[in-house]
Amino acid sequence: MHRRAAGQAVGTGTGGQERARAPLRPAGLEQGEDFSLPHPAYGETRSDKVLPVPDEWFNVYARDCGIIPPPKDFDIVGPFSDFKKQETVIEEQCSVCPPESPVRSTTAQTCEPCDPVPCTNTARRIVVQGDPGKYAKCTDVDGDLDLSNLSGAMACLARVRGYVFVTEVAYSNAAVSSLDGLKTLREVDGSLTVAYMPMLGSLAGLANLTRVGGSVELRELGQLRSLAGLGSLKVIGTDLTIADNPFLETLEGLGIEQVGRDVYVDSNPKLTSVAALGRLSTVNDLYLRNNAALAGLDGLSGLTAVRSVWLIDGAFTSLALPTLQKAESIVVTRCPNLTSLRGLFGLAACSNLYVTENAQLVSLGLDALTRPLTGTIFTLVSLDNPMLPASEICMLKSRLSTGDNRVSCTGCSCD
Repeated sequence: MHRRAAGQAVGTGTGGQERARAPLRPAGLEQGEDFSLPHPAYGETRSDKVLPVPDEWFNVYARDCGIIPPPKDFDIVGPFSDFKKQETVIEEQCSVCPPESPVRSTTAQTCEPCDPVPCTNTARRIVVQGDPGKYAKCTDVDGDLDLSNLSGAMACLARVRGYVFVTEVAYSNAAVSSLDGLKTLREVDGSLTVAYMPMLGSLAGLANLTRVGGSVELRELGQLRSLAGLGSLKVIGTDLTIADNPFLETLEGLGIEQVGRDVYVDSNPKLTSVAALGRLSTVNDLYLRNNAALAGLDGLSGLTAVRSVWLIDGAFTSLALPTLQKAESIVVTRCPNLTSLRGLFGLAACSNLYVTENAQLVSLGLDALTRPLTGTIFTLVSLDNPMLPASEICMLKSRLSTGDNRVSCTGCSCD
């Protein structure tokens, strides 16, 4: 392998003839756009400085992706020892084919087109265990798809008209660490479940998924630290559930712009940010429960209307929902570090407010709240908030008791 001169032509076969098939290119980069990646075989860039490397190593450019071989197995010591774990980076980046030619050739560094192959059976449920075999070239599954082992790839799959299940429960996904077998999947008409996979650390195999007509559930994925790989997913028809992921630190990587019903983020003990939900303007229920490291709602600046917000068993120190104007219900329960609800300062209409068991809560601060969202009855429940002055509750009750409006208050000590 040699260092390529700038501008040298690539993408040609023997004899300089142009290849008939599309060259491979990195994910997220346009053809011809330069990039460099850290890799022991190809040199590396760090802190904007190209470190000295042997002559046979070189920085990779997007135009080179069609010709580079798979990375070799290096035994690195010294200053480059940390590259050992990055040996597959180039291979993964340069294995992404364009949508019009999604299959990577096993005999050449090229991408091949898929002929339309619809797949179904009488049960309208396809179960793939290990090698997809006769389903390998399916482009459209008419029914449900149950992936019990991802050792093979469905390299042409673009659409599933039913549900997609990728779980360990029934079969053998315990050792699966990636979803690369689904790299070409773009649409799921039903729901997508990825769950109970203790070794799964990446969702990059779903990078081309743009729409799920039903719900998306990401549950008990043992090595997942972010949602990188879901940047193309813009629309979820019903619910988004992210639950019981022990090492998930952030929702970054999620590109969602529309959720038809509810968002559940539950029991992710290392989660520190939900800012990736900031493109949502409306949801039915926003349910955040038992996320021990989640101290705030920073980033949810686009949310203007919800049916209900549930904040339960959280480490919240503030509630930054400045654009939220109306909600049917707000529930704040067992948030021991929370001192005020002032982050909801834009809330003007709400029918039910439940504030219970918040040990440090000293202020409501809901100065804009003046009316129920619907009807004339406002339900106010304030229990076991030992630091909250009774005057705070009474002022809110008085402000809402105007005209025909009535306040049903539990835990109030107002004359």
